[in-house]
Parts: sequence; structure tokens; C-alpha cells
Amino acid sequence: MILFIEDEGYYNDPYKESLQDAGYKVILVRNINEAINIFSKRLAEIQLVILDIMFEIPDDPPLGFDVENALNGTRSGIEVLRLLNEVPKGTDVPKIILTNVAEERFHLEYQHSNSVKGCYKKKDVNLAKLVEIVNEIIKGK
Repeated sequence: MILFIEDEGYYNDPYKESLQDAGYKVILVRNINEAINIFSKRLAEIQLVILDIMFEIPDDPPLGFDVENALNGTRSGIEVLRLLNEVPKGTDVPKIILTNVAEERFHLEYQHSNSVKGCYKKKDVNLAKLVEIVNEIIKGK
């Protein structure tokens, strides 16, 4: 199962449908509180997490969420990544960052660290490429 954490509706359905067409079960989550909750409860089922770097910070952020470190939303996904990795065995689940943030420093900082297997710009990853990336991580193909 893939946990897809994305708050921008434009991307959700095409990504989810492409991954489902490739044979994956996908849980699509738009809210970071819900994402942390699902990840914690269904960790054993989750093969991969795909998340964005930028999320709207909720009025009731999850316990341990560092609003100051989230820098008005530009790093809120990184805070989510940190919280996912703090869940016992959370670092065992591979993660992909898929973002519109073009700043290279984000990509360099999180590429191949903290269980992150890749950091990609959405504009560079079409639906077929996303499925290819996911297959490579989950199936080793």
C-alpha cells in the first residue's frame, strides 16, 4: 500500500489512478494530522510514502509538529517527514518527496536521507515516470 500525502487536489486523482492502474493500493490523504494517524496505525501495510514539502499548517498541528521549523509552510512536509520517521519503525518505510518547490537546496538536503529514496520536482515527473520510480523502490524493478 502507498500512503500519498498531498493537499493539492489537482495532482491527487491522476497520481492515484496511475498508481492503482499499476496494481498498487493507494490511500490519499490531504491532511497532515490524518497522515500521521494512518501511518502510525497502518505502518505494517505501508510499502511507500509519497509526500509534498509544502502543506497548509492546520490550526491543530500534530503533537510534536514544530510550527516554527515549518517556516510558514515551506518546510511543513519536512516536519511531517520527521514525525513519520519518529514513529517506531517509521524509518523502515521508504519515502519519496514530490514537490513544486524548485529550490535545489531542498532537493539536495533530503535526497537519500531520513529514509527518503528520492526528491523530485512535480514538473519533471509525469505519471508514467512516477509509476516507474515507485516500481523501482517497491519491487526493485
